[in-house]
Order: sequence, then C-alpha cells, then structure tokens
Amino acid sequence: MIFYNFEKYSMDSFFLNNSLSITPHFKHKRMNIKPLLLLFGVIAITEIYAEITNNIQLIYIIKPLLLISLSLFYYQSIRLEKNQFSTMIFFGLTFSIGGDTFLMFQGSQFFIAGLGCFLITHIFYTIAFLNFKKNKLGLLASKKWLIIPFLLYLAMLLSYLWPDLNDMKVPVLIYATVICLMAITAINLKTKLPSNIFYILFLGIMLFMFSDTIIALNKFKSDVLEIPYSRIIIMSTYIIAQLLIALSTIKANELQAKNT
Repeated sequence: MIFYNFEKYSMDSFFLNNSLSITPHFKHKRMNIKPLLLLFGVIAITEIYAEITNNIQLIYIIKPLLLISLSLFYYQSIRLEKNQFSTMIFFGLTFSIGGDTFLMFQGSQFFIAGLGCFLITHIFYTIAFLNFKKNKLGLLASKKWLIIPFLLYLAMLLSYLWPDLNDMKVPVLIYATVICLMAITAINLKTKLPSNIFYILFLGIMLFMFSDTIIALNKFKSDVLEIPYSRIIIMSTYIIAQLLIALSTIKANELQAKNT
C-alpha cells in the first residue's frame, strides 16, 4: 500500500512527529501540542462508541467537541508559520464545528444550516488548495481528463437523488458541485506536494466525499435504500477524513514555510 511504504517517513513519525515538527529557530517557542491530538483521539473514540450504542445524550455532548479539539490542535500546529493556505484550512475546520452541531438535530432547517456550514468548509478548503504554490503547475495542467471521474460522480449522484430532493434541489446541487470542485483542486496538488503528503490529503478528501454521499443517500433514499450501520460509517469516515486533511496540510504548511 502506498500509504504505508514511505521511504522517508513512517506512518508513526508522520502523524506524531513530522506533522508537528518545525524549523529549529521556532522549536523553543512551540508548545507541546501532542496532548491536543490525543484529546481529539479520545473524543473521536467516545463519539464512535456513542453512535454504536445509540447514546443520544452522549452524542449531543461529545460531537461538537470533535472539531473544536481538532481545530485547537491545528491552530497550535500552524500558529508560528501560518499563511493564507493554513488559515483557510483552519477556517474550514472551525466551520465544521457548526456543521457537526446542526446535523445532530432533526428538521429541514437544521439540515440546511449544517449543509451551509459544511459548504463554507469546502469553499475554504478549495481556496486553500487553489492558492497553494500558485507559481507551480498542478497535475491538471497536463492531465485534464482527471476531472472526468468527478463530473461523472456528480452527474450520477444528482440524477439518482433528484426525484426525491423536492425543495432541496438547489442546496444539494450547489453543495455537491462545490465538494467536487474541492476534490478537483485537491488532486491538482499532486505535482506540488511530496507524494506521501499528497496521498494522505487526497485520501482525506475522498473519505469526506464518501461520508457526505452516505448522508445524502441516508436522508433522501432511505425508503428504497437501507445502509446498515450508516451513522457509524458516516462518523468514522468523517473523523478520519478531517484528521488526515489536518495532518497533511500541517505538513504542507511547514514545507511551504521552509521554502519561503
């Protein structure tokens, strides 16, 4: 597997060391941020446990803390070297807090509010990816055909959901288009990032899309399509997605800071 056989980085060192490492002249100023990552891990495990046991009260308490803890970890990781790229990712993470919170509640108004928060998250991520090393050509400059799978996904998903969307047609159309655009801008980073960082980032993006797809199917096609353990699948893939996006962009931010 390409994600485990890194010549320069092991998975352990990437997640616990390399993603947190900095240039020597900053090192003495950096607080120990590993406890924040461990806190996120504890919260994530608790959230999955709450989903498995269907403990609604615990979900209401713990779910908003997921992205609060990850955002704090991210901010502490980039605060001495932050730039437009890392700032946009940080804003995306913080808007995810609202998305997580609104989607806990029933009702179309809460769903639209949650959708809106995650839409803003994807817009911030897209801006970050578009502005990363703008002076260097991305992968799509030579391989524009890579856009096609995302356009096919968009067309197939919308055509399948469309008859059941009713008054949600426009919000879902906008959201699905933006998340595909985010994925397209992410794959364009292939030539701008070291392979290990890119693949971890892109895996995070794909898991985010997968999680959102299950949410859409679960909400609009539940009468004809039953997905076993859907809530557990949604939260598990979402948590891993946001973690991978955070860790890989921390490392990308660090490398960009060293080259400026």
